[in-house]
Amino acid sequence: MEFKEPVALLAKKAIWIKILAYYLIINGAFTALSVVGLVIAWLPIWTGLLLLQFAKGTESYATDGDPDDLLAAFNKLAIFFQITGITIVVVFALAGLIIVAGSIASIYYPFDAPVSTS
Repeated sequence: MEFKEPVALLAKKAIWIKILAYYLIINGAFTALSVVGLVIAWLPIWTGLLLLQFAKGTESYATDGDPDDLLAAFNKLAIFFQITGITIVVVFALAGLIIVAGSIASIYYPFDAPVSTS
């Protein structure tokens, strides 16, 4: 099966993949400037690097035709989507936990409770 034409089209649009990759890397660098951001800054940097490697791999396959380049490129893309999917699941789970914790806290500590001034 020949993949030259679809990959050539993808390689022509690689500039947009690179723009997203550089955005993620810069976003990760700015996130690392905060104390809390140091914990999660590696994630956008890693995903940005994966996208850059994918774009370079598709461009390499479009010019050289080496199927190993294409396989490596799509492996990087698969890892990118896996990391992004796991991140989304974790964020939604944490958001759900925060909503539940906030609901429970509002039951036991209502906002209209009188504050003692002693």
